[in-house]
Amino acid sequence: MNWHNQDEVPFTIGHEIGHVMFGGPNTKQLCCIAYGTQIEEERDADIYSLHLLYKYSCAQEDNFYDPLSFVKAYGIPNRMIGEAYKMFAEEEGYDEPDLMMENY
Repeated sequence: MNWHNQDEVPFTIGHEIGHVMFGGPNTKQLCCIAYGTQIEEERDADIYSLHLLYKYSCAQEDNFYDPLSFVKAYGIPNRMIGEAYKMFAEEEGYDEPDLMMENY
């Protein structure tokens, strides 16, 4: 619980749940994380967490209409902004701004 950014704790927990749902982290994965390499299993766990938090927010009737507001409210890391726009487009028919997607 002493994560450097306390706002990201729910996202981090969701990320770790994603690893469990996909079969858990392996030694190669932990090694790559140490050297700062983003591998597919990490990306999948990030996306799992994003969707898990979105489902939670919907169950809480948070009614986010803007992906950036959702990301900020749930402490989701900035690296997930592009994925948040994609998710909103899939879930709510939200139009993805081309400029924003190119920046992330």
